[in-house]
Amino acid sequence: MPLSIATIYEVFDAKNLGLYFPRKDQCEKFSLFKVGNLAAEEYSEHQQKKEEARIENDKDKNEGKIVFTVDMQAVMMAPKSKISSLYYRTKLQVHNLTFFNVKNRDGFCYLWNETEGGLNSEEFASVWVD
Repeated sequence: MPLSIATIYEVFDAKNLGLYFPRKDQCEKFSLFKVGNLAAEEYSEHQQKKEEARIENDKDKNEGKIVFTVDMQAVMMAPKSKISSLYYRTKLQVHNLTFFNVKNRDGFCYLWNETEGGLNSEEFASVWVD
């Protein structure tokens, strides 16, 4: 039997639950302009540059170019444990390098641990070539 929206609201109220939508980060210049700490001409120039960047991004997508964004995530420690005796004994550094193809919206994450390689140019080159 499917639940009605009223039943869902009752359960949420009874358990003091709510839905959270992460807010999008606001531009620092916009925030400064909104509270009056940035001159109008400086904000206008910023808006102009933003629009030019969008146009260039769209041109790159529509032309035959391939555009990638690359992000090296913070080093992660594995395994995660709250047991203090294990915390310092079994930590293994795990690296995560992410590539995102802007044109076809395809992403790739490459994970490796410290026994398989470090953080030098050879590792990055081998991931890029793959």
